Amino acid sequence: MNQLLSRSRILLLFLLCFRVCLANEQWNPQADSAAIVVSGKARFTILTSRLIRIQYSSTSKFEDRATFAVVNRRLPVPRFTQRTEDGYLIIETDSLTLRYKVGSAITATQKNSKILGITFNMNGRTILWYPGKDDAMNLLGTQRTLDGDIGDTHRVSLEKGLLSRDGWAILDESPQTKRGDGSCSFPFGATVDGIPWVDKPVDSRAIDWYFLGYGHQYKEALGDYVRIAGRQPLPPLYMFGYWYSKYQAYSQSEFQQIVKDMESKKVPHDVLMLDCDWHQNSWTGWTWNKSLIPTPKTLLSWMHTHNTRTALNLHPADGIGSSDDNFSKIRDDMGLPSDATTVPWQLEDSTFYRTFFKNIIRVRENEGVDFWWLDWQQDKTSSYIAGLGHTFWLNHVFYNDMRLNRPDRRPVVFHRWGGMGSHRYPLGFSGDTFATFGTLQFESYYTATSANVCFGYWGHDGGGYLQPNDIKTDPELVLRWMQFCAFQPIFRTHGSSQSGCERRIWKFSNFNLQNQVFQFR
Repeated sequence: MNQLLSRSRILLLFLLCFRVCLANEQWNPQADSAAIVVSGKARFTILTSRLIRIQYSSTSKFEDRATFAVVNRRLPVPRFTQRTEDGYLIIETDSLTLRYKVGSAITATQKNSKILGITFNMNGRTILWYPGKDDAMNLLGTQRTLDGDIGDTHRVSLEKGLLSRDGWAILDESPQTKRGDGSCSFPFGATVDGIPWVDKPVDSRAIDWYFLGYGHQYKEALGDYVRIAGRQPLPPLYMFGYWYSKYQAYSQSEFQQIVKDMESKKVPHDVLMLDCDWHQNSWTGWTWNKSLIPTPKTLLSWMHTHNTRTALNLHPADGIGSSDDNFSKIRDDMGLPSDATTVPWQLEDSTFYRTFFKNIIRVRENEGVDFWWLDWQQDKTSSYIAGLGHTFWLNHVFYNDMRLNRPDRRPVVFHRWGGMGSHRYPLGFSGDTFATFGTLQFESYYTATSANVCFGYWGHDGGGYLQPNDIKTDPELVLRWMQFCAFQPIFRTHGSSQSGCERRIWKFSNFNLQNQVFQFR
């Protein structure tokens, strides 16, 4: 008994310490004033000895709120000195020397160090950075989607990452800078039901750069990035099991049969995805397709009794239609006329968020949906807030809503990359690729470069999504893809509804070899 009490006290102490640690990790976007150097319309924040924030505002309005990528600037103030010499402000840390010509405007088109430059030593050489300098040796990051990829056709469109053989990189949070999908970064303003909400920048034309001068100290660079950008949360344990997924109009009994087959053939599994045929209408829909799934709550409960979690695919772009459940409630909440047949999608509107989640998302979650597959493929930016990326905002809101309203589980969404800061909302899926050996080869490279922006949890379409020329699935290719997936963050198969596309591994001639991979995972 005494031993049990002792262990209980130790566990209680651990939990209390854990709560304190979490409290200490609360984000604070306001940097310590001792780390800030202001020179006219320019401002420099010394975040670490190798990480400096560079701001310039012609109106002298500097953004101090969190932005999409950077949410915490309250770090211990590193050692640095400042002085003015021959008309230049000179800031020196243990690793970097910054020179700024006092009173000069900072722009991205300068292409020289006459106004602003940063130097540091790397492997015995002095490296010079200045605005507009080409980062030719950047080790790249990731991109929104690999839709349509055959082999490495998307390699040329990979966005730049935080690591470079040149020894430096720039994180650009300037309001006018375009991200890979054409969207922009925004500040977070007030909260809506606990969710940090998008707001207007204090100066829409301001410069807001983060200079990372880490040389080849790549781990240190990524480590300091997550100190200002937030950590990558740990997904639930079941996410690391096998996911069965396929774009196929499966019926309720067919979904159940797939699970029974996996059980009888001893194929380990944890997740079953329901693609867009779960709902009415062909693309955007929120109401169960009762012709395929007559008793959805029963199906989801049955899945849970068989230790299988489920997610529903969402293509939200077309909004809510008049045939959807609770349409009239949402229409009235949005103040639309009684003859309106559609409620447009506008998740950036707090009223829409509240009524949509109350009348649709919460209803489905109460029926047993475990998490959401956010498959946004339409216009990349909002029609209501210019520059706001649908993908990032969708991920941000869904993830934080789950964090706040489903405290009994670790929050998670399955989504496309929405730009820097998306690592805070795991997990990612890379999209509809072609099933070729070249695509398989590229995905290994793609997963590695994605780590350069701290986006680690990729779930590729195992086996490839599209069969080229509608050819029959190659068992050898699927086996090699499964071997690859076994060492990927997320182990998921997916495929199209093409007649030649098969993802039930027990249907292949090399099933025993494939299942060895599953068992190994």
